[in-house]
Amino acid sequence: MLNYTKSTTFTGTVEVETVTEMGTQREPVAYLSASIPEDGTPNVSKSIQNKDLYLKHKTEVDKDMQEFEDIAWAQVI
Repeated sequence: MLNYTKSTTFTGTVEVETVTEMGTQREPVAYLSASIPEDGTPNVSKSIQNKDLYLKHKTEVDKDMQEFEDIAWAQVI
């Protein structure tokens, strides 16, 4: 017997601008993913890729991560 679930998935990256000897560049701080089953609750995953940049820009990064989660929940409301 085959059972399957249809879901919507999307991903995101939180980046911050850093200044180095080579100029300004954007560096990834966190990767985000969301999976939303057709009839269920969003599953949002967050993975910090650069702890030092995260801690330095915590308020900004946390705001972006919350925005991503809000987008996931908006899909089911």
